Amino acid sequence: MLQTIIDVSKHHPSVYAVCMISLIVQTAFSVFYSFAAIAVYVTWTPGNPCEFRAEQMTIHLEADKMIDGPLVPCY
Repeated sequence: MLQTIIDVSKHHPSVYAVCMISLIVQTAFSVFYSFAAIAVYVTWTPGNPCEFRAEQMTIHLEADKMIDGPLVPCY
């Protein structure tokens, strides 16, 4: 099977270009997924400083007799 792939790539060198482009795209998706997973973990972990800031905002809004909204994620 490896010999077949080598023979095809000799006749069609664009196989290497497609391979490199898909490698770059796969790397970009992997980095994006990693950053997204970390951001979700940091944002919605109980006891993080962002949650404390949102609680202070809710208390402040209640003191002004306004309706408090949902938990504000930290960006």
